[in-house]
Amino acid sequence: MGELRSIGIFIVGEVKSPGFYTVSGLSNVTNALFAAGGPTRRGSLRHIQLKRNGSAVATIDFYDFLLSGKDNTGFRLKSGDVILVPIVKDMAAIAGNVRRSALYELKANTSLKDALSLAGGVSPAAWVNRIQVERFKDNQFQVVLDLTSEKPGTIPDFEVSDGDIIKVFPVVEKDKNAIYLSGNVRRPGKYEYKEG
Repeated sequence: MGELRSIGIFIVGEVKSPGFYTVSGLSNVTNALFAAGGPTRRGSLRHIQLKRNGSAVATIDFYDFLLSGKDNTGFRLKSGDVILVPIVKDMAAIAGNVRRSALYELKANTSLKDALSLAGGVSPAAWVNRIQVERFKDNQFQVVLDLTSEKPGTIPDFEVSDGDIIKVFPVVEKDKNAIYLSGNVRRPGKYEYKEG
């Protein structure tokens, strides 16, 4: 077999090393982004654009790849292609009793259930009957929204917006059947309460 030919592409926007890159003719968008050092902290992972001859060929969402290993980014590159990583726009913070508390980039019309699934879902200790959302209004003030579900144990139907802070509280603040022993004893701590 002869040598594989190389192609020249441009990687621009919010990447660590933007510029012109010579990559293998078999490279895809993922390979090219790795060559450029990946997106910066300000770079979008859900709206990466592949442009060819001045028009957008595809918009790529890397969340599937990063969160579940599904690589849907197999677009073959051609010489002269441009990969644009735009600045991240819509984000929400998820904290509390979820499996992966973090800032998450949103797509249009993201429901609370979808946002919590990005965070790995709620933990067994989460109380989903009341989830609190802090939301900024018109760049003027912040409001607190307490979301309650119609059916116990289900996630309330709610659309998440840019800048929302979602808090998932624990089922109980204190144990139901416990007493606390402290002071000058050999083993202080929490003990089960038994009748008598």
